[in-house]
Amino acid sequence: MTPPRVPCLPGREARRRNFFVPGAALVLALGVAALYAPAVDFGYIALDDRKYTESPLTAGGLTLRGVRGALTSFDEFWIR
Repeated sequence: MTPPRVPCLPGREARRRNFFVPGAALVLALGVAALYAPAVDFGYIALDDRKYTESPLTAGGLTLRGVRGALTSFDEFWIR
C-alpha cells in the first residue's frame, strides 16, 4: 500500500526564488532610470540630422518603400 499524496507547500527556498527575480528586475529598472535621469535635461543637438530627415526615404515616415530602400540602398547616410 502506498501512502496518499499530499500536495507540497513551497518551502523557504522556493519562496525566496519567487521574490528574487521580480526584486532583481525592480532594482535593475531603478538603476537604469537613475543612471539616465540626468539626460532629461539635455538639450537637442542637430549635428547631421538634416541629412537623415530630409532624405526621400525617411521624409514620408515609416513606409514600405522607405524600409525597402533602407535595406537595399548603399547611400552615404545608410551604411558607413
